[in-house]
Amino acid sequence: MARIEDARSHRIICVAHCLLNANAMAAGQAHFAGVHAIIGELAGRGYAIVQLPCPEMAHEGCGREPGTDALYESEEYRALCAALADGVAADVEKYLQCGVKTVAVVGLEGSGTCAVGSVSADAAVAHCAPGVFVEELRTRLDPYGVHFLAVSHREPEDNIPGVLANLR
Repeated sequence: MARIEDARSHRIICVAHCLLNANAMAAGQAHFAGVHAIIGELAGRGYAIVQLPCPEMAHEGCGREPGTDALYESEEYRALCAALADGVAADVEKYLQCGVKTVAVVGLEGSGTCAVGSVSADAAVAHCAPGVFVEELRTRLDPYGVHFLAVSHREPEDNIPGVLANLR
């Protein structure tokens, strides 16, 4: 399929579901009202925004308590994340066939599902590891050169400049 030539930027950023919809977050975890501040910054720079599916919503629905290690380490949850990541990878491939590059995935630090580098609802006990969904996405998206970045779980605007500076 040929690249479409018009006003589109041909650049996509995939974002964790809750960055576009704080209502999807577990109880007590939303530190912004609706849309994370990073979204406006990305849109203002000409990136198209793709909302990733939320494995936690798919698994437990709305109004749930924050996830536990037992959830994130279960085979059932890993399989759900893998299936959702397969769908994302298929979309990335379809966009690429039209000349549209998926530049990055923006996750949410502290999330057991969408953290890029550290997982913990409690910053005092964070451990350095990606969330389950990000692990599955990386496995599938690394061959496409997709960069993984993250905004803060607790401080909505603390690392936006760092994310923007690291976009390729």
